[in-house]
Amino acid sequence: MAEGRPGGVMAPLVTPFDAAGRVSPACVRALVRRVRPYARAVVPTISCGEGVRLDRESWRTVNLAALDAAEGLPVITGIQCAEPAEVVARGRWAARHGAAGVFVGPPWSQGRRQREVYRAYARVAAALDLPVYLYNESVVSGVELALGTLVAVCSLPTVVGVKESGRAPGVTRSLLRAVDGVDVYQGWEDLLTATPGVAGLIGPLVLLDPALCARFAARPGPELQDVVTAACRRHGLFGADYVARTKAALVSQGVLRTAAPAPGPTRAA
Repeated sequence: MAEGRPGGVMAPLVTPFDAAGRVSPACVRALVRRVRPYARAVVPTISCGEGVRLDRESWRTVNLAALDAAEGLPVITGIQCAEPAEVVARGRWAARHGAAGVFVGPPWSQGRRQREVYRAYARVAAALDLPVYLYNESVVSGVELALGTLVAVCSLPTVVGVKESGRAPGVTRSLLRAVDGVDVYQGWEDLLTATPGVAGLIGPLVLLDPALCARFAARPGPELQDVVTAACRRHGLFGADYVARTKAALVSQGVLRTAAPAPGPTRAA
């Protein structure tokens, strides 16, 4: 990671498909090349990449293509699975293939109560020999993590970062005060200036305008905040269909060939 910068962006890759409905490695590589000059890292197969909807083969195809195109840019693999054992299996695969870390959404198969989710994270973190990033989201997992649980997970020895997508700036600010040595990234472009002290931004606008987002993350301020928020609204990135809208914009920009969605369910059962 490019340490020492005042702020930075990670790019949460969408998962592109070809006309036959297969993952397009060429388009994954095109996405990585597009953001490579501006990003601290790329993050395939989290929510923006419809990771929960990908079977294991498709998930691996996306990550291999990203790793192939990275040219030294860290690839932090996204894992959103119900079963901690599957999270560990995918994390170990990612480590063998050169990933710089894993972003892990809440594993929910053993329950969604705070203690159960903490135990799942502790099991995953103890089993993986690479940095773990907590992905705090509830749309896929159905898990609302309390501040105390966030702090506890961040205290696990191999947890080094958080993508905070809870859309609660007060919680993010409290988390920043409570943790030390863990990078907290804002997952909402319109909340970056409301959470001073975050390490940067991870959001879909990074794919559409990486230069703007990198400039904003390095020097967040009200004027650029207005520009960034307006761009997100123009592209429809604050709606439930933000992945589809991001893909459609990338097609119009000539980066993707189709805006086809991933097959499978959109959230946890």
